[in-house]
Amino acid sequence: MQTFKGKTGFAFLEERETRLKQRWFHYSPPETFSHMFRSPDWLLWKDGDLTGSVKAMYEHTQDGERENDRSKVWARNGVAVHRLQVVDAASLADPGSALNYLLTYLAVTHPDEDRIIIDGDACTANGVDLPDVDFLIHDEDLVMTKYEGEPRVMYRDLFWNAPPAEPGEDDDRPTYRRYAELAEQLLAQPQALTYTGPWSGLSLIQQLRPH
Repeated sequence: MQTFKGKTGFAFLEERETRLKQRWFHYSPPETFSHMFRSPDWLLWKDGDLTGSVKAMYEHTQDGERENDRSKVWARNGVAVHRLQVVDAASLADPGSALNYLLTYLAVTHPDEDRIIIDGDACTANGVDLPDVDFLIHDEDLVMTKYEGEPRVMYRDLFWNAPPAEPGEDDDRPTYRRYAELAEQLLAQPQALTYTGPWSGLSLIQQLRPH
């Protein structure tokens, strides 16, 4: 296992993402790390100006442009792309919640992404044990988790789907397989696990989407 602290993990991801050939899979629990958000649209949302926030998302699309460029590379390379976002009823019941903001932001900046909103309660009812850690899968090579290793600092643990490089090193393959098998389990039953109810930004997107 390797651990990246702060911006080094993000830089590692950005460099790898342009070279993917098979898959990009991102799983996120309801935890949003919203105390780290700094964007103007989040500050508007946090202050209760949901309409102003969605307008700002559409006006400032630099991140979306980067994502679209990345998506074009993946499309050319035949990369299978899936984002699974877990939601919980309590967070969605609050229009101003960080989770409602995140769903709205993703819909605005990643409009063509294959994104599945996973109902945490439905998973519990179907016996699916969801992890509370954010994780990525790159091709068949690695799993990378993301968590707050110390206040306001993101850590990423990297698990390779390969034998240990040196004798005595830990074998990451069981951890890789555990996450990969969970990903396949979730993708295999999207109808049973997908959240189909309302979330606050959906109607605003329909009203404010540029034509």
